[in-house]
Amino acid sequence: MRFFKDLDEVISEVTRDLKELAVVYPSFSVQDKKVDQDPGYMTHELMNYAYTIPSVVPDYQRWPEYPYIEAEFMERTDGLSHNPGAAWTYDERYWEEFLNDDGEFDYTYAERMYRWLPFIDGILSTDNYSRRAWLSIWDSSKDLLHSRQGIHYERVPCSLGYFFSYRNGKLHCHYVMRSCDFHKHFRKDVVLALKLQEFIAKAISSKEDRVQTGTFTHTIFSLHAFAKDLEGVF
Repeated sequence: MRFFKDLDEVISEVTRDLKELAVVYPSFSVQDKKVDQDPGYMTHELMNYAYTIPSVVPDYQRWPEYPYIEAEFMERTDGLSHNPGAAWTYDERYWEEFLNDDGEFDYTYAERMYRWLPFIDGILSTDNYSRRAWLSIWDSSKDLLHSRQGIHYERVPCSLGYFFSYRNGKLHCHYVMRSCDFHKHFRKDVVLALKLQEFIAKAISSKEDRVQTGTFTHTIFSLHAFAKDLEGVF
């Protein structure tokens, strides 16, 4: 496990590692799109990448992704099932191709989270030291069925889930992903996870005892970037 001081240091180190340590191979598909004939999708991958940083939400208000992050986080935490929601419209050019014939996405994080967030709050409020506060995004009963014989029928979540643990007076989070596009999604995924950790900490706080956030640990089975996005990077 590698320890970094903040998200900026993580991004710098991942960029260097992609240059020096990546496994390079052609991807068959990205999301639900077949790309094996497109050289732009030659994949540079870091396998089983993991790190820990202090769980501090960075100053992201000046990022171009700011409106999307704000809208997406609201949809994930307001207790409703949003599909398609409105967050995607802040990056409409990218997301519109993934809308299905019904004008919805194959899944949204809001749909996967809205029922279970209150249970996470309840578990940690009842038993601070519980080891059961796992918020699962991946649903094997649905997602495994969409990948058969190398054919990808629908999009499935890149995130597997979030584990929250209260130790030494602080709430810690371990975010586990099967796959992450470093260029397009990494910064947003991390900030959304850090904001969720902060959200849970506030939810289980009392008037007498405000729960602080502790560490943020991130494990990604496939942290990758595509050739088309690496031009001029190294």
